Amino acid sequence: MSGIASARRVARIALVIVRGLRVIVAFVALLPLAGAIASLLSLPIGLHVQIGVPAEVPVAIGLRVALLAAAYVTLGALWRVLGLLSGLLATIRDGSPFVRENSDRLTAMAWMLVIMQAAHIAVSVLEAAILHQVSDERYFLDIPIAGIPAVILVFVLAWVFRVGLEMRAELDQVI
Repeated sequence: MSGIASARRVARIALVIVRGLRVIVAFVALLPLAGAIASLLSLPIGLHVQIGVPAEVPVAIGLRVALLAAAYVTLGALWRVLGLLSGLLATIRDGSPFVRENSDRLTAMAWMLVIMQAAHIAVSVLEAAILHQVSDERYFLDIPIAGIPAVILVFVLAWVFRVGLEMRAELDQVI
């Protein structure tokens, strides 16, 4: 089996996995929303999903809403990254990965990763604020250092794709 055929086969399998992950992300996003709507409407639907802080902990509603919003920002960004990755994998499966759209997809993925990192930092700050309200213990912020090189790597990869496409266009003009 040639390298191209192998890459296309792997892309097909990865595409199925990524689409499955998108379904899981959608399901996870709907659970707390259903629980929140049910509690707002006082419906006894038997669904209780805990987001960050147990209900019995006396925490300002604003902090709870901010924590939930940060979780949804992260889920939304993850949903978008998986969608972009799905598009990129589809072009590999179809045998044409070196197209301008994939460079744009990689750039958009990098920005979504930046958003996810910022949301992670926001959640860490919110957790510190919540713990400060309910405890005298010190809390250290959880800054996602490992994500920073990943974000830079995806931006660089997008740039390399773009430069490669420009070099290919120049070569096509010469020939």
